[in-house]
Amino acid sequence: MFIQKGKDMSEDQKLPSDALRLKDIVELTALVIAEVFGEGRLGGCFHARYADGTVLLPKLIAGQPNQEKLEKYIEFATKEKPERLLRHPKHILSWQSRNPSLGRWGGAINLSRGTQSGVVLAFSGFPEMVDEAYCMAIGVQMGWVSESGALEIMKISSNADLFPKVNYVVKETMTPFG
Repeated sequence: MFIQKGKDMSEDQKLPSDALRLKDIVELTALVIAEVFGEGRLGGCFHARYADGTVLLPKLIAGQPNQEKLEKYIEFATKEKPERLLRHPKHILSWQSRNPSLGRWGGAINLSRGTQSGVVLAFSGFPEMVDEAYCMAIGVQMGWVSESGALEIMKISSNADLFPKVNYVVKETMTPFG
């Protein structure tokens, strides 16, 4: 608990509404995504920041990630993927600058929000293409990109077949929660 002006405040109460919504989506859907698409990988780390570098959701451990790989997942989701994506301003997906021989993978997306600076979402822990499709499905759930727009973006990484399936699972998992 945090103390602010004589009141007890939970960590969640200090988060902006977008961050709270992101947290809810990831916490409610990560294990379902792991079960359906994870290929034995049960979770990982999610991160969100605005394209100007302001952190929206610093680090969210989602699902039940392999504890031996957790530090790597945290490093990729909170630093390597989003920072690399932001160094390439014309890229929408970290996949566009991936280089497996250097340990650079897909799994981060940069969504433009009109004239605003945009938001970057990153996940590490599932297979690379699932990380990416999962971030895009979260972007759709947040209303930051349409399903048709997301599908067009996913064609860049040849992920247009997987995305609708991941998006469907996220949407159906979230339906009872509004």
